[in-house]
Amino acid sequence: MNKVFVNRRKATKKEYYCSACGEKLVAWPRTRILDQNDPGYEEYSHFAGKRIWGKIEVTEYDFKCISCDTVIPYDKQHVIAKIQKRVGANTLTQNDIDIHLQSIKADLNRRQQKKTTRTRMIGIAIIIAILILGGILRSIF
Repeated sequence: MNKVFVNRRKATKKEYYCSACGEKLVAWPRTRILDQNDPGYEEYSHFAGKRIWGKIEVTEYDFKCISCDTVIPYDKQHVIAKIQKRVGANTLTQNDIDIHLQSIKADLNRRQQKKTTRTRMIGIAIIIAILILGGILRSIF
């Protein structure tokens, strides 16, 4: 069976804190087995540039607070960590989260658009360089 690990490095690299009690969170693995007929199989069947066939064991990492026994998905905790940094406190109320959530999501979308634009510009620059290099080579030979 093929194994795929999602968010492992990101989940264990940085310290995250529970928004309810302020305690340090631990990376909590969540494993599921996907067959070719399951929804989401295609998302993981092309992993690290390779095509995977057969059943796939997918391990995604969420976060768990040991003191209040709360499990928080990785994507949600990533946003909560940004709000905690902006507010300057580990414990947050739902009101704090709601106030800052829209601006954090807007910032993330802007960054994603910048990355997409940068990738397109690099691709265009490579194509232009190939065309120029091809023209120079044709004129020499």
